[in-house]
Amino acid sequence: MSNNSATLQDQKGTGWRTVALKGIWRPQGLQGAHILDFGLTQDSYQLRINKSNLSATDNWLSSAPASLNADVGGKSQLQGLYAQDAWAFAPGWKTVLGARLENWSAADGYAKSVIGVAETLDSYSSRNEMYTSPKAALAYQWAPDTVLKASLGRAVRMPTVSELYGATSKCADISSRILAQVCPAGQTWVNDPSLRPEKSLTTELTLEKELGQGVLRLTWFNEDVSDSLYAQAVGLKSDGATLVSMVQNIDKVSTQGLEIAYQGENVAAQGLDLSGSLTYADSRIVANASYVAVPGDTIGKQQPRVPLWRASLLANYRWDTQLSTSVGLRYSGDQFSTLNNTDINGFAYTAASRFLVIDVRARYAINAHLALSAGIDNLGNVEYWNYHPYPGRTLVAEVQYRL
Repeated sequence: MSNNSATLQDQKGTGWRTVALKGIWRPQGLQGAHILDFGLTQDSYQLRINKSNLSATDNWLSSAPASLNADVGGKSQLQGLYAQDAWAFAPGWKTVLGARLENWSAADGYAKSVIGVAETLDSYSSRNEMYTSPKAALAYQWAPDTVLKASLGRAVRMPTVSELYGATSKCADISSRILAQVCPAGQTWVNDPSLRPEKSLTTELTLEKELGQGVLRLTWFNEDVSDSLYAQAVGLKSDGATLVSMVQNIDKVSTQGLEIAYQGENVAAQGLDLSGSLTYADSRIVANASYVAVPGDTIGKQQPRVPLWRASLLANYRWDTQLSTSVGLRYSGDQFSTLNNTDINGFAYTAASRFLVIDVRARYAINAHLALSAGIDNLGNVEYWNYHPYPGRTLVAEVQYRL
């Protein structure tokens, strides 16, 4: 509500359709053992957001839409073809080689509004782009209880139809600190239909070792992402203080880390199963032409919602063939929601906080088909946030029936 007026938003016509065809083939007569996975996918998305003005006397539940405020929309489509071969090419050696070929298109993008009494329409050019995402992995059975693995892969994430066309307001009266190619001074929409897709290159080195009743895994990983999509400032309004933001590409985000994980059965005692992980991830913005408040304020900062430390632990005890109980712990270190990491208080609206949460469960199998379970999430009623507060202490119950 503003100045005794409001807007009514209608998103009829927004939606998506997905189709996936997948197959597995184990060819005979070739050297070594092969398992071929292949598939074809198609995802189609459509966006329509129609905003109309309402006066203070209108009832938003029953009043008909009045004058046009904004009408935006567009379509995108992603077609993908992928294949991979898991090949045991020599004793103790196995490789996985694969690739995904994608054709992405965007079309019918538009933005309509009223300035004064005149209706304006901006139409955006169609796009059609092709991308290839290869991957390769190699595993070596170093010892009967030890496996070494290495993998390298590329991935592409296309901008969504909402990121391309979803803005329903304009960056009017922009006066300074502006990315002219995105939002020049004047009545221009706060979106960028030329957004580039995110492209990531990920490398992993893993050691897996059997330890009695369980398996220990140690993984080093590195990921370099170019053109990450985030909302950032493009300039100031004419008042010299109000920043205008929109979805833009971040030039480069780099992440290095180490994870140790364990999973075992009958650990220390018969019936006691343990699993857990500890992850260190240093994810930093390396290059970024834009900013949040002042130029350069995001360089070297942590990527939003990626804490330096994260951990989980789950202990499950099987009392007999019917009853089992479990206790789980979830931990996250300090994290940020803003690109320049100024939200140092994570326990507030729009922020993200550290947390340590305990969950408990009990499950009882009445027979081979019917089982009952109950538990408590966030047993200690801890307050923690991710944009909004997470649920406090929550009771859950479940009835499960298997045919």
